[in-house]
Order: sequence, then C-alpha cells, then structure tokens
Amino acid sequence: MSSNILSKTRALDIRSADYAFGLLREKLGLVNLLGGRNPRLYDLRHSFVCHRVLAWYEAGENVDALMPQLSRYLGHKKISDTY
Repeated sequence: MSSNILSKTRALDIRSADYAFGLLREKLGLVNLLGGRNPRLYDLRHSFVCHRVLAWYEAGENVDALMPQLSRYLGHKKISDTY
C-alpha cells in the first residue's frame, strides 16, 4: 500500500462494523439463531473473551496476571470493565 492510501484511512466506527456484520450474517445464513435474535458482533467478542479465559485456566496460567493484557486488547480504559 502506498503511504497516500494509509494516510486517508480511518478507524471503523461501530455503526459501519455492525452494518457490515449484518450483511455477512445474512449472506452466511446466520439469522434468528439465538431464540429469534440475530447474533451480534458483541456476542462474538464475549465468546472470544470467555474462551480465552477458560483456555488460560485449563493451561494453568495465572489469569489475574493476564487480565491487564486482555483488558488492553479489548480497549477497556479500566480493568474492572474487563472483569
């Protein structure tokens, strides 16, 4: 990519992300799977976090020591929001 293209990029806002996810969800046939509700990006994020923490426990990792990394990855300003 040229530096000109990179200088014009911007972060994806949540409305655009949700819209794109909705298109993908429909294209893949992932509609009304959750008791009549459609899966949301937030659902995927929550599942990722639960699986990550469970994997740490199963691996015998110190989960409390790793939580700051997970919190940073999720973009939380306060670690309490991660817990």
